[in-house]
Amino acid sequence: MRKASWPLAVVAAIVVGGCGDDGLDKADLADRANTICLKYAKRAQDLGQPDLADPDATRTYFADAQDLAQRQLDELETLTPDEALEADYTRLIDTNTRAAEVFGSLSQTSPTDEQGAFAGLVTDLQTLQTEVNEAAVGLDARECGN
Repeated sequence: MRKASWPLAVVAAIVVGGCGDDGLDKADLADRANTICLKYAKRAQDLGQPDLADPDATRTYFADAQDLAQRQLDELETLTPDEALEADYTRLIDTNTRAAEVFGSLSQTSPTDEQGAFAGLVTDLQTLQTEVNEAAVGLDARECGN
């Protein structure tokens, strides 16, 4: 069976959060986000790799990845950054939201489609991983983007 070499960090990068405090400074925000990202990184590792030779297994994998991504995003959205960090934090939220949406689209697409939709979505996901990494590094939340 052919397996894809998916960066598990994509799933983990799509899964951040905290406790809803107001005005977290950069160190506190990074600490909370990193803690949550580590939790979701473990869950993402437990997903393993998609089996691209089995379209049903591939769809299930990406549906599970979307679920993890959404739960991370829900936790991420409970954190309130200091005003000076809002733009960077919004970027992290937005890129994670888009990545979760791509996981959802991948869960509805066959890796064997003849029109290249699956491959295009994988390319989108790779681009989003770069954006998530950049946003995470800008917030010192490196565990959220590696």
